[in-house]
Amino acid sequence: MDLVERYSRHSNKELVDIIESPVDDYSEAAIDAVKTIVKNRQLTEEDVRSLSREIIGLRIREYLKNFDVINDELTMPHSRLLNEEEVKALFQTEFARFKNESDDMIPDSWQYILAAAFG
Repeated sequence: MDLVERYSRHSNKELVDIIESPVDDYSEAAIDAVKTIVKNRQLTEEDVRSLSREIIGLRIREYLKNFDVINDELTMPHSRLLNEEEVKALFQTEFARFKNESDDMIPDSWQYILAAAFG
């Protein structure tokens, strides 16, 4: 079974999740196969980017939920589909949501951490 056949039964969201996976999770051949499937399904660029924003947003929320302000270094997620500015904007949006939804008091030092990390 080749890779295109292997991944062809996955949903569009699952395929975009594979494309947006961390660099070492899938081989380049698997990523290329998934990109071929997405292209063959004739998804619009906006549909793919919307799924990507949803997936990256979920990853950012999970990252923030587990982030230790003292011991962890703030890093921006990697994206194969969104540019750096889009990822930064998404991170800032998700951080604002996280801060508003958090029951715990977030120290003011978060503002400085975000400013230092993302300028």
